[in-house]
Amino acid sequence: MMLDIPFLLLGLLSDIGWIIHLIAGMIYFCRNGFHYGLDYIALAALVAVVFGVAYLIYLNKIHEKEIATR
Repeated sequence: MMLDIPFLLLGLLSDIGWIIHLIAGMIYFCRNGFHYGLDYIALAALVAVVFGVAYLIYLNKIHEKEIATR
């Protein structure tokens, strides 16, 4: 039987990579502005990812509150 620790560590590294990527994207757009059409598409993707993460956090909070009220 395989332990879950290697999978948890890989997941944590992946999450850290996503966070670094999002921060780098925000810094890029704040410093360089918009010069090309692809910048707008990349900004839309960045906004979608940030919105998705915020929505998942919101759903988790609702779920925790629901469990606590049982």
